[in-house]
Amino acid sequence: MNKIQSIALTIAIIGAFNWGVFAFTGFDMVAQLAGGAEQLFARILYIIIAIAGLITISLFFDEMRIRKEGKTPRAKVKVI
Repeated sequence: MNKIQSIALTIAIIGAFNWGVFAFTGFDMVAQLAGGAEQLFARILYIIIAIAGLITISLFFDEMRIRKEGKTPRAKVKVI
């Protein structure tokens, strides 16, 4: 996993948490931070979260490809 995928995964997890909170309580953290769901800043945040979600889909396909090829990620071992 590269740095962009790690950041995207973090943003996607935060976005998922936001939607979970919204589903249970009706409170939208992104809209609250941006001053309302219709504000330009809120829309930009929603777009960033959506793009992050799309980037993390590649992690799923990378894992499927690795399993199909029979390769397992190996830990780097430092020999002293």
